[in-house]
Amino acid sequence: MIRRMVAVSVVTVLGLAAAAMAAESLESVRKQVNEKTSGYKTVQYDMHMEMDGAFGGMQSKTVTDAKVQSARRDGKTVTRNESTMLATHEIPGQKARTEKTTILAIMDPPYVSTLTTSGGETMAMKTRLDPRMAQGPLNGDDMFKAMTAEHDVKILPDQTVDGREAWVLEMTPKRSTPGNPIARMVNYIDKKTAMPIKTVGHDKAGKQVMVIAFSNVKIDEKIPAERFEFKVPAGVEVMDMTQMGGAGMPQGFDLEDIEDEE
Repeated sequence: MIRRMVAVSVVTVLGLAAAAMAAESLESVRKQVNEKTSGYKTVQYDMHMEMDGAFGGMQSKTVTDAKVQSARRDGKTVTRNESTMLATHEIPGQKARTEKTTILAIMDPPYVSTLTTSGGETMAMKTRLDPRMAQGPLNGDDMFKAMTAEHDVKILPDQTVDGREAWVLEMTPKRSTPGNPIARMVNYIDKKTAMPIKTVGHDKAGKQVMVIAFSNVKIDEKIPAERFEFKVPAGVEVMDMTQMGGAGMPQGFDLEDIEDEE
């Protein structure tokens, strides 16, 4: 369940490379974002995310660090994501436990391939990619449409974040997800590049339960083609789930499988 919350939050931020001044409409913002992101050939950045709160009766803290690279190739967007997640769970009356998971995900529409290592075991899987997630950070227009379909969006006054003028976009889910403590998210987007700077998630009481920070953003720097090749260690068999209707995520998370890992 923790990784499901992380995945949903990460996908929301990557898909919404957009915001606007209070006087602007969402449609005008969409056009601005599309104009900027559609002109990029590659995007790279680092992401640091911390989530701390109660999930399904269990107190948990999750810290995720990821390196993301996206490029246009053969008329589509391919993405490489390397992430490490440390999750600490505390259950009343039991000793706290910490789990480490590393994930390599190669998103190459219409498929996503993931290599996951946790508890000393490594698993490789290939699944079909959810079309809504297939465009990545280089296609703000499609992702903006997808996210506004699932959230009520409110434009807040501009702010300066880390010395950069930022659009501010407040998002509230149109429907609740069982076990998800995040009731409202605020996204801070660099007005110059249309790339995310920071996202803050709040619970129903207004308490901050999630922070995602983006850094080392690089636009249109060359990325070697082999970075988007999915290489599996010797002895690891790839499970082919492409005929089962599975949906993949840019960050290497499979929502359907993770839902049962509470």
